[in-house]
Amino acid sequence: MQLKERMTKKQAVFQETQPTEFRVGNLRSAEDRTVAAHFIKLGYAVGLYNRGVCALIGKGDSDGSTGTNAFFERVIAIKGKDGTGQDRRDQPLAAWFPTEQLVDRFLDRTKISPHVAPLFQDAQTLAEQTGSLMFLRVPLREDAIAGPHPVLPKFMYSVDTATHIPYIMNWDPHGHRVTEVFLQDILATGVQIPAITSLNAHGIPEIVDQHQGEEFSREHFQDGLAMFLHDPNDTGIAKGSYIAYLVGPEGIQLIREGNIPHKIAGLIFGGDVDTHQYQKPKYPQSQWDQLEVELRTTHLSGSEIRKKVLDFLSPERQGTNYRDKEKRRGKIRFKQ
Repeated sequence: MQLKERMTKKQAVFQETQPTEFRVGNLRSAEDRTVAAHFIKLGYAVGLYNRGVCALIGKGDSDGSTGTNAFFERVIAIKGKDGTGQDRRDQPLAAWFPTEQLVDRFLDRTKISPHVAPLFQDAQTLAEQTGSLMFLRVPLREDAIAGPHPVLPKFMYSVDTATHIPYIMNWDPHGHRVTEVFLQDILATGVQIPAITSLNAHGIPEIVDQHQGEEFSREHFQDGLAMFLHDPNDTGIAKGSYIAYLVGPEGIQLIREGNIPHKIAGLIFGGDVDTHQYQKPKYPQSQWDQLEVELRTTHLSGSEIRKKVLDFLSPERQGTNYRDKEKRRGKIRFKQ
């Protein structure tokens, strides 16, 4: 028997310099995560279901001084153009660094209001308060984007046109254990800048159904979307993109409602959040009403509120998950 014939399926994948077929996997399978991380290292896009929303992830490392890379170009191709004929080239990707890296490598504390600065002094405390619940858009250190070979390429940050402050958007998966492990799988391949964006056509609401996410991904295999990872343990409580907050000289501002709504997540900041202008949610949030009452009638710290939210989302508490629902529908297809 020839060597190639003796290879396992995973070993055969690692011989590929490009995906030969679209793959569907299980986010909770170590083998599937390893294969997906391999494709990401090669510059391909991978779709996954990330607790309430389908996401598109890849390698945000710069390919040189061109200001772009293979993954960013694939995102543009996958998402296409909106109704006005515009693509999303002018919109940066978000990162999903662990909070420790965000704070130590990128955060410019001098651009944060003194009123909220104490929240961002200790990375571990910040992670225990906000990890996996929200995106944070924070001021970016100039040395991260300066010079001929900056740490962050241009497609990974934005610049405020009024203040000229550069910002990075970040979602730390800490607290959503399976995605947190997947991030470590990706970083272990040598990827320096993990990038993330929503999985959807440009100008169209984010995809919140796992099967729709798989089919959208399959349709864009030729655009460089190599694989989709289901999460069979998801409870289906959270729906939509994650909530996002801007942190800057004026304090904390809600810029987008999300699958864990501000009436819950905002309690972590003690209510000191500007909510005068933000993107409204695309999906109902009534499922959070009972927990809101509970949280507002108790005196909990930010980390204790986060723990309550994570417990509320857990399959163990809810007694059901995506796998169970799909079995009843007769649509279970991915590995257990």
